[in-house]
Amino acid sequence: SSSFRFGPFHNTVTEFSIILGNGDIREYSETKNTELFHAAAGSFGALGIVTQLKIKLNKAQNFVKLSYEPVCSIESALKCLDTAQDDSVIDFIGVIMFSKDSGVICSGKLQDDRTDPLQGFVKPGDPYYYCHVRQFAEQQDCLIRQSILLKDYLYRHDRGAFWMGECAFKYFKVPFKDIPEGS
Repeated sequence: SSSFRFGPFHNTVTEFSIILGNGDIREYSETKNTELFHAAAGSFGALGIVTQLKIKLNKAQNFVKLSYEPVCSIESALKCLDTAQDDSVIDFIGVIMFSKDSGVICSGKLQDDRTDPLQGFVKPGDPYYYCHVRQFAEQQDCLIRQSILLKDYLYRHDRGAFWMGECAFKYFKVPFKDIPEGS
């Protein structure tokens, strides 16, 4: 969700080394072996084994100030996304559409100090991110803000495997709410 601002991960890589299938080690960058440098991002390891990366880093801060804005249609979500991506203070944008007429735009700003209620997503007992966001979809004309530790924000989808956790429970006919969210 930060790729609109910083680019996808492979855009942070400035050079790398790969061991090819024949055992040769090759180095790639914007100026050396450029064709394969650009092809490697989508090769999924087909070129060889990456052994070394040099990447650009962005300054990290302690918290993400996350704003949840309910939307009532795909069109309104797209309009909000267009507006948010042009806002230079927003570092992260995401949207979760729960149906064609119910969703939430999540926009975040890195900050060093907590200014809003703290919410976590990675510890046992914390809510699954998408379940937490779903509660805001019903609160039309309301903007909710929370502070989230950066590590919790970056790993917010790991627990619950996004929607798939809930889908698996339904498939196997296991009550989703009977499984502790901290599991």
